Amino acid sequence: MPKQRLAQFSAAALACVFGIAQAADAQELQIQSLWQQGLDLADEHLADYGWAVDREALAGVPRLNEALQFLDGVDDALENGTLEQLAQMKPTVEASIQWLEQWPAAEPYTAWLRQQMDYFDVAEESVAESRDVPAQTVPPPRPLSLPPAPARSSPTAHKKAEQTARSAAMWEKRMAHRAAPSGSAALVPKLKPIFRKSGLPEELVWLAEVESGFKPHARSPVGAVGLFQFMAPTARRFGLNPERPDERLDPEKSAAAATAYLRILHRRFGSWPLALAAYNAGEGRVSKALKTAQVSSFEEIADILPLETQMYVPKIDAVIQKREGTRLTRLPAPR
Repeated sequence: MPKQRLAQFSAAALACVFGIAQAADAQELQIQSLWQQGLDLADEHLADYGWAVDREALAGVPRLNEALQFLDGVDDALENGTLEQLAQMKPTVEASIQWLEQWPAAEPYTAWLRQQMDYFDVAEESVAESRDVPAQTVPPPRPLSLPPAPARSSPTAHKKAEQTARSAAMWEKRMAHRAAPSGSAALVPKLKPIFRKSGLPEELVWLAEVESGFKPHARSPVGAVGLFQFMAPTARRFGLNPERPDERLDPEKSAAAATAYLRILHRRFGSWPLALAAYNAGEGRVSKALKTAQVSSFEEIADILPLETQMYVPKIDAVIQKREGTRLTRLPAPR
């Protein structure tokens, strides 16, 4: 690399470091302003060497606020969207993962997004199997650019697609040949004793595969962090400090908090499918759904829960079946 180009590249890299460090200190607020401050600060420090920040080289680096806006859209689609919308978004989400993987600073969010990819894959397959959904022309995916939401298919086709998307058969097929996440080999032996000590089935340790892919640094766009994806208020409720140093990043402490929360949820709802639905969608939402429908099982309220939750519970069941050879409904209640 020519010396001048090397200098420009080094300057660009240093500008990124300054921008990212400033953003972290401000808890990711006012990202665009801080990015500019980082550039100005880099210019100031590099001027003594006759270097300047290569703005053109930086043009391809994703701004954190741009990525977060996209991830917020993904999270909202999982919460409030339709299977048809998830199916149409799939190519863009795939392209965005590949694009974000180029930038180490985005890795905590990329780790979260990778775990959501299953829901988009299953949505696409389920919509295709509903048969009467016409093929749609989807433009080439552009990273971090959400396509417009498509019209929902006919009520019959939509209902069939939802039933397929949350079926045990769909998720068992999806998990059949999937290797365990790389981080699980080191973490599972450390975390299973925490579940056993808490009186919970040790098989529930695989919740971390679904939540974070066993990536302790995983972070969602709404601020959930760690192996078991705790939001700050829930972390505090179970004795974790979500400030610096963030104890949600500690695998053992995060696992202990997860076991405490799961115990409470099982005591409240009486089954592991309902407890895990509440872990994902919130206690209040699951309680309201049970009360409204006057029923007592996850299957009976699944279609009024968010799409992600509808698929989240059977995905955990399939993961436990694959990793431990048992089913979620066969796991004993907490001791």
